[in-house]
Amino acid sequence: PVCIKGVVDRVDIVDGQLRILDYKTGTTEPAELICDDVANLIEDPKYSKAFQVLFYSMLLSDQIGENRSFKAGIYSIKKPSNGFMPFGIKGHGRHKRTELTSADLRDFEVVLEQLVCEVFNPQVDFVETA
Repeated sequence: PVCIKGVVDRVDIVDGQLRILDYKTGTTEPAELICDDVANLIEDPKYSKAFQVLFYSMLLSDQIGENRSFKAGIYSIKKPSNGFMPFGIKGHGRHKRTELTSADLRDFEVVLEQLVCEVFNPQVDFVETA
C-alpha cells in the first residue's frame, strides 16, 4: 500500500464547469498540457505539469463524482494573458478534448500505479530527466 497526497491550489466552477487549477509562477505553454494518450504523462518529462493536474484530479475524484465532466489545468502567473490553460487529449486531426471524465481518471490511475511500482522496484535504476 502507498499513501499519496497533494495540495490543490484551486477548485472552482466557471459557467457551470468544474475546474481544478494549479498556479505556476514560471512559464507554462499550452502545448505542455496536450497529449495523445495519458500513458505519455510518465514517459515524457515535458508533461510533468499535465501529470500534476491529473494527479490532483484523481485525488479529488470522490468529490467530482462518476457522471460529472470537469477541466483540469494551469494558470501561469508569469504569463496571465494565457488565462486558464486546460489539460487536453488529442483526438483525430487537430481536435482536442479538454473536458475530462471519471474514465480519464481511471486511465490515469493505471498509469500512476505503473509508475509507483517502478519507483519501488529495486531492479529499476533511477534516471535523471531534464
